Amino acid sequence: DELTDYLLDWLDESRDASKPFFAYLSHKAVHSTAQPAPRHRGQYDGTEFELPETVEITDEYLTGKPMWVKNQRNSWHGIDFSYASDREMTDYLKEYYGALSAVDDSVGRIWSYLEDAGIENETMVVFYSDNGFLIGDHGLIDKRNAYEGSVRVPMIAAAPGHLPEGVTK
Repeated sequence: DELTDYLLDWLDESRDASKPFFAYLSHKAVHSTAQPAPRHRGQYDGTEFELPETVEITDEYLTGKPMWVKNQRNSWHGIDFSYASDREMTDYLKEYYGALSAVDDSVGRIWSYLEDAGIENETMVVFYSDNGFLIGDHGLIDKRNAYEGSVRVPMIAAAPGHLPEGVTK
């Protein structure tokens, strides 16, 4: 919220509206100890999250993985000792997604500003995540391996009238 406030203040008060602008906003909301904004605390308390099937240690899990990947499971990067705690990933996800809700709010606030200023059709907005999060896939929790869940990250670009609509890759 605070970083978004800074950006909106700059857009509204400091930017020269007669010139093009570039703004870069990087949220840290869901890194490590995710803490939801007060308005999002408890948002997912009633939600039951399911972990990927690959969280289980099976013969298939043990086959073909280098030792360093297996060893990560027992480090703070692994599901069994995530972030050096004994907290269940399914409980952590309630705060993780609650914290992510503030990022959703931020994107909405910025887009609303662009609409209110009448510049949404001449402004390109690119939303890009810095990584995927494994959430227990392969027994890991974060982003330090080249598994699909870690390397396939969301990227959304909006430039009304300037980009083809509905294109996904």
